[in-house]
Amino acid sequence: MPREEIENAVRDILAKNSHGIKIPVDFSAGESLFLRGIVDSFGIFPFVHALEARFHIKIKKGDIHPGNLETIENVTAFISKKQREEERK
Repeated sequence: MPREEIENAVRDILAKNSHGIKIPVDFSAGESLFLRGIVDSFGIFPFVHALEARFHIKIKKGDIHPGNLETIENVTAFISKKQREEERK
C-alpha cells in the first residue's frame, strides 16, 4: 500500500477514535500525537486495535512505543514495515 494511502487511513482512524478531540486539518505528520493530546494512555490500545483491523497486521506489545507510534510519520513507516513483514509470511 502506498505511504500516502497509509497516512490518510491513519488520519481517518485518528479522527474516528479520538474521543471527541478534533484533529486539526493542518496537523503535521511530524507532530507528536501524545503531546497534542490526540492519543493518550487510555487511547493507545483502541488506536492499536484499529490499526491492526484496518491494515490486517498484528502489533506486538514490544512494538507499542514512541518510535513506532509518536507521530503519523512514525505510524506510517511502522505500518509499511509490518505490511512487508506480513507479505513475506
